[in-house]
Amino acid sequence: GEYDFNDVVTILQTIGLNPMPTKIKSIYRGMHIPAEKQLTFGEISHLWARFLTERKHEETMIRLAFEYFDKDDSGYITSDEFVAAMSELGDPLTENEVATFLKHFDVDSDGKIQYSEFLKAIQSQEERV
Repeated sequence: GEYDFNDVVTILQTIGLNPMPTKIKSIYRGMHIPAEKQLTFGEISHLWARFLTERKHEETMIRLAFEYFDKDDSGYITSDEFVAAMSELGDPLTENEVATFLKHFDVDSDGKIQYSEFLKAIQSQEERV
């Protein structure tokens, strides 16, 4: 059989992936597949593999960013570490900007950003793009 774009989204969600439709469209473009094209299951398998590869690469880059901010290798980022890292990058922050960062990233409000919180916040930002 052949599957349209909505079928592809449903298939990927059924197998446990939950990509945003915009992400799938981006992969279509990267693979030079017109969005209106009907795909075979083999083509969907290639798309699935591409999605998994891109996601793994993105998570590696997010992990490296987290490690950059986690200056003392404690497994979490404090507001002081975040301020210091941003200053090193030439982007000193105001108190308001630090508070906004913590509000968005520190989900459990313990004053520290765990990797899982950092990953979830970054990925939620990517989904909005």
